[in-house]
Amino acid sequence: KYTELERQQLRERWTEVQAGLIAESLRHGDELPSFVKKIEFPKEDNKLLKEFGITAFDYRIKSYDFRGINFENEDLSNLNLNAINLQGSRLRNVSFSGSSLIKADLSGADLIHSKLTGTNLRYADLQGAYLINSNLDGAVLTDANLQNSELGVSSMKNANLSKAKLTGSQLIGADLKGVNLRSSQLEKADLTDAVLTKADLSLANLSGADFKGSVLNLVKLN
Repeated sequence: KYTELERQQLRERWTEVQAGLIAESLRHGDELPSFVKKIEFPKEDNKLLKEFGITAFDYRIKSYDFRGINFENEDLSNLNLNAINLQGSRLRNVSFSGSSLIKADLSGADLIHSKLTGTNLRYADLQGAYLINSNLDGAVLTDANLQNSELGVSSMKNANLSKAKLTGSQLIGADLKGVNLRSSQLEKADLTDAVLTKADLSLANLSGADFKGSVLNLVKLN
């Protein structure tokens, strides 16, 4: 029998093993289950698997359901990750540059300092996500849900956020030069000190939005 401390250590060890397996698999483009079948687990990890009833075909690996996983500092660029579930996951300093995350669930995820340049996030759920100081230059966020998200001092130059839901989002000090916000929902969004030079805000809902101190040179409003 394991003590409670040993059980906690085993849980932490399995989390590390699982995150490493998934990240490696995604980078190689393998089918996740077949990739995991090829893994030779160390003896200590076999003990852990037995203790918690987890197999190499863990349901999260099978279904692309990685809720709460720690991918911090991983390189997941130029991958097809459509419909992946990363709800509440720790994704600090992760690079998703050039990847496709259409309809991905990133709600509540920690994406601070992440790199999402040129990433396709159409219809993605980023509600309540933390994207502070992240780079989304050229990203496609058409119809994405960014309600109540934290985007302070992030860079979103030339990103496409047409029809995006940004109600209650925090965009304080964000660089939004050339961003497409056409027909977006910006009710009660905080854009204090944001730079919106040449941004397209035509048909956007700006009810209650705060533009105090923001730069609005050459902004398109209709």
